[in-house]
Amino acid sequence: MDEAARALSRFGLGGTADQDRPANPRGWLESQFKLYQPRPSALAAAPGTAAMIELLRDARDDRRERKGQNQADSPQMQEKDDNLPGPFRPLRDAYVEAAGLRTSAALSSAAPFIERLVHFWSNHFAVSIDKAAVLGLAGPFEFEAIRPHVLGSFTDLLGAAERHPAMLLYLDQAESIGPDSPLGSRTARRGKQRGLNENLAREILELHTLGVRTGYSQEDVTEFARALTGWTVGGLAKQPALRGPGPQFWFATPIHQPGARTIMGKRYPQSGEAQARAVLGDLAVHPATARHIATKLARHFAADDPPPALVAKLERTFLATKGDLLALYRVLIEAPEVWSGAAKFRNPWDWTLAALRACGIKSVPGKSAATTLQQLGQAIWKPGSPAGYDDTAPGWAGPDALVRRVEMAQRLAQRMGGAIDARALAPRLLGGALSDTTAQALQRAESGEQALALLLSSPEMMRR
Repeated sequence: MDEAARALSRFGLGGTADQDRPANPRGWLESQFKLYQPRPSALAAAPGTAAMIELLRDARDDRRERKGQNQADSPQMQEKDDNLPGPFRPLRDAYVEAAGLRTSAALSSAAPFIERLVHFWSNHFAVSIDKAAVLGLAGPFEFEAIRPHVLGSFTDLLGAAERHPAMLLYLDQAESIGPDSPLGSRTARRGKQRGLNENLAREILELHTLGVRTGYSQEDVTEFARALTGWTVGGLAKQPALRGPGPQFWFATPIHQPGARTIMGKRYPQSGEAQARAVLGDLAVHPATARHIATKLARHFAADDPPPALVAKLERTFLATKGDLLALYRVLIEAPEVWSGAAKFRNPWDWTLAALRACGIKSVPGKSAATTLQQLGQAIWKPGSPAGYDDTAPGWAGPDALVRRVEMAQRLAQRMGGAIDARALAPRLLGGALSDTTAQALQRAESGEQALALLLSSPEMMRR
């Protein structure tokens, strides 16, 4: 694959018929740092976090009221497709809308390299809509916590991701209560068990910063969880002291575990919200975090088995710049391992965007986007695990998965109705990666529609 094609597909989201191949691929990638828009016009109508929390509160209140009236099992309360309680339908609708807006933003962006990075970080800090409370918040999480910080520092990105209500609800942090906090002590005296939840603390250490088995202990997880108590979501709790001033992140002092914490050998005497902030700040620049992030970036851009030399260079840059993300991206742009390595297998999201861009499609209705990715096996914002979706070929290259892509390619080709000359488009998209076998198949196709379907489902289009 020549450098122009690799810039379009490995770094970007795939070429388009009306896009000139970049004469200076590295310069084209560098120029996107200024072209990127955190809030592009495609996302202008995206629902916000505050509005989604209000909907979630209303849905919960409605459900409680119906349960109180013994109507919890009423058929009218169930969604036909996913058995969600009826009051949650507006959240489901908001999710579908946000999925379409996300897809349209990627298709129309003048900075596809940065859009890829948005998707990378959104998957790194994964939340999943299989938890009903996250349904309406997954879109705002990406749009408000990830997009504005994708070109900044890892410290700021980490802080924004962990404080967002989607993360706090997904990992049950909003329900975590310090045992010795004012509320914890009061409920204990009444014989009620409402205690510490370690989910967020564990995933921050294991997935978001240090990585698995990197020197922290179970006691460190517990201590970090104690420091995080009080981090909750305003606008949802019944108690005024926990409800906060409105639908947003809220630090609730009555549930914060008092006292200093010792985590990974360091003592944190800070009180209140500042304590967990201090821990996050140290984790953001820790050497183990540098290695973990370097490995994931090298895996995503270079190879499933990350090249050690590239990992080492990214790691050194991370430490030298204290997690400056632009500096890391510039290492990737200059890395020979990214430009010369074997092609990466596209996951369903990548392949769908590449296919749609090849067809010149710049916007997609929300229902179509959500349904298509669900059928292809990578539902938008639904990895089902805090670890996010897999970033290697074995997770996506199964026979059934490939058959679904071929079927979608055929549907796309039918939709275009022969309006695209796939024979002329192929070399523009694939450059030197276009094989003689695929080129001959396109020439022998019985119609323009068939040729486009063959191109979109070709081995070359399955890789970037």
